Amino acid sequence: MYKKYLVVAKDCGTESGCISTSGVYQHLQGGSNDYDTNKYRKLVLADGNIVIFEHEQWVNSNCTTSQAGTYNVCTYFNVDINGAKGPNIVGRDLFLFVIKENGLYPAGCDYGSCPSWVGLDCACKVLREGAMNY
Repeated sequence: MYKKYLVVAKDCGTESGCISTSGVYQHLQGGSNDYDTNKYRKLVLADGNIVIFEHEQWVNSNCTTSQAGTYNVCTYFNVDINGAKGPNIVGRDLFLFVIKENGLYPAGCDYGSCPSWVGLDCACKVLREGAMNY
């Protein structure tokens, strides 16, 4: 559904080993998540950014769920803003974006507490402040 709006260099589908990083992203305050497993759908864009969707794209058709510091979320996805390059840390080069009924937003704009332990709610803070002030 989203591909028609993006310039896609490679559609990885749910294939493991497709993105050239290890796929493991560290959380800001410990722990990690492997986004290159077969439970995530991945797109490598022409500019090198990587868009990561959940395997069974999570959707709340009523748009009533909260996610990563944001109210009224319909769905969401992650973007690695520098592709395969490091540091591969959530909240540093991997950010969560949400779709609400009225548009696309960086996560964390409603009640985000960036830097949270994972860092998923930091996209809004970075865009508002124009820097990673954490």
